[in-house]
Amino acid sequence: MIAALEQQTQILGSKESGEKRLLALKYIVHFMGDIHQPLHAGYKEDKGSNTYQIQAFGKATNLHALWDFGLIKNLNTPTNALVLDLSSNKTQRGDYFNIEPLNAATESCNIAHENRFYPTRLVDQQYINHYTPILEVRLRLAGERLAQLLNKTFQ
Repeated sequence: MIAALEQQTQILGSKESGEKRLLALKYIVHFMGDIHQPLHAGYKEDKGSNTYQIQAFGKATNLHALWDFGLIKNLNTPTNALVLDLSSNKTQRGDYFNIEPLNAATESCNIAHENRFYPTRLVDQQYINHYTPILEVRLRLAGERLAQLLNKTFQ
């Protein structure tokens, strides 16, 4: 994913056709989000936790879906309000300026390899309370870094 993100960034900043550059932009947005989702840097054998079955919020799901949708939905915040909140609250950590894809992937890998990241099959409130703020930081970092990458590409 790192190499693909770098390749698409080169295409976006090139003199390629508008159609190719638009497709590159779509890939960049997608990859920048994916690289900040810890399960994209998780274990290959569980297919990014798509095969790690859990019970969360009273429903059967998998850990990847919990991180893609479940924790966000649990915020009970309309999408437009969530976007405003994430875009108005800058990350307090100084590392958001580091837009290198390897940095984001390493951060995600470190989260996915925490001892308590893979919950018992039942996701409890302690897990939700611990990882929801981390999810919010990852979303914020993805947006901030995407903006920085696009600004750098078009300078």
